[in-house]
Amino acid sequence: MAVAAGRSGEARKPWDAYLAGGLVAIGLAARLAIAWQPLDVLVPKVLSDDAFYYFKIAEHMAQGLGPTFDGERLTNGFHPLWALLLSGLCLAQGEGRVPIPWALSVAALLDAGTGALIYLVARRTLQGTWPALLAAAAYLLHPMAILEGVNGLETALATLAFAGLFAYYLLVLRPRPTWAAYAGFGLLSACMVLARTDYLFLTVVLGLERLVQGRGRALPKLALAAGTFLLAVAPWLAWSQAAVGSLVQTSGLAVPYVIRTYLFELSGLKGALRWLGPVVYLSSALAQGWVRYGGAQGLVLLVLLFLWVAGRRSKAGAPDPRPADAAALFLPLVASVLHLGFHAYGRWFLRGWYYVPWMVGLAWAVGWVASHAELPSFPPRRWVWGGLTAAFLAVALGQGGQVWRQGLWPWQRSVVQASLWAREALPRGARLGAFNAGIPGYFAGFEVVNLDGVVNGEAFAAVRERRVLAYLEEAGITHLLDWRSTVEGDYRPFFEDGYLARLRPLRTFADPYHGEVVVYQVEP
Repeated sequence: MAVAAGRSGEARKPWDAYLAGGLVAIGLAARLAIAWQPLDVLVPKVLSDDAFYYFKIAEHMAQGLGPTFDGERLTNGFHPLWALLLSGLCLAQGEGRVPIPWALSVAALLDAGTGALIYLVARRTLQGTWPALLAAAAYLLHPMAILEGVNGLETALATLAFAGLFAYYLLVLRPRPTWAAYAGFGLLSACMVLARTDYLFLTVVLGLERLVQGRGRALPKLALAAGTFLLAVAPWLAWSQAAVGSLVQTSGLAVPYVIRTYLFELSGLKGALRWLGPVVYLSSALAQGWVRYGGAQGLVLLVLLFLWVAGRRSKAGAPDPRPADAAALFLPLVASVLHLGFHAYGRWFLRGWYYVPWMVGLAWAVGWVASHAELPSFPPRRWVWGGLTAAFLAVALGQGGQVWRQGLWPWQRSVVQASLWAREALPRGARLGAFNAGIPGYFAGFEVVNLDGVVNGEAFAAVRERRVLAYLEEAGITHLLDWRSTVEGDYRPFFEDGYLARLRPLRTFADPYHGEVVVYQVEP
């Protein structure tokens, strides 16, 4: 039986596809097993409060109300492609609710597709089967990638678009940089940005690489790509500006505004410490995230880097037979570092799912270093690859078991309890407000008004003007449901003086992680 030759010239073995398919199947099965857990398991384990913003917005879109969280105020605080997909599932289900298990199953399929693309790109670019398999395993079997892949947000769709754009760039545009290829690059970049706006860093990095490699000759074709990109994203930007008054999603502005206010205005730090303090704080948070989301991959990477450095020293001056363009596999990692740096030092705000492109970039980096590492002659290579894979799995599974036992969001159980209590105890004419409004909006049985501005431009304006109490009156809010630390602590500077005298606690729900969830009545 004839076998096709890989790009590196090495004949493909017939079992390559079976191993890769098995990896993808295992990764998909792990994600689907989570997707079909009961909702009371999903909420503390994987579904963040933000996911429920998507579910409510998608349900209102399916009802013909447009993109609104509370049924009245239009919002641009979401990424449009995932919201459209959820609203389509809502229409297909026919009961007016997003079918969460099916939505997470779609996300699982998309995320498994990302793992398949990681393998495809590595296999076409690097020498050997095992480096490509190791790269795919580093993503598909990573516990944090599994959990974030079914977090109810746009993460899986956006990550597939991220990996897909890079695959197109490396396998299509780079070998044949035609005008049509550049137009396709612009269109795929637009799809990626509509899936998640801040992934634009990958487009920028790839465009700059083309400019540098072509010494400016690619500029006209890049201009075509930019024009195609702008044409594709223009309808979303035009609607956003017309409906909400902002080209940028309020979800990307609201909470960072509060954090910046604390870091630079209310911190009490003076002089150089006023800037150094926030930088140190965010650098620590960034480093912790890098370890949490890249620790298992990093262990394998360090071992392979040692072998690579040792091999280069022993064969100094020898030509490298591997493809010269394999180093381009590091471009997604560069883009992910810029992406995280923007959130850490531009927005001063980090969330777990921001690290997913970092995991994708690390997976390709693992594959590149594995391909270049000089393995010892004894034990046999398959033993070395098996040992590295086993080490990765041991660290990953240990970390995954620990995270799964507690969950990503264990404190959200108390918010659900408070929301269900409000559903039964509050009068039907009540109007509920919340800063963390996703879960109350889904479980409380009321159209909940978001107060931190993530999906409510009016509330964001009230926060900036420090008149949240006045906004409660304007919006007709009769009750408030949130963490005591949020209402009486985090947002205290954004209320008017004496506001607590107008908030009467009705019911308190103790939580071992975050203190108390309180349902307040807003006194006239």
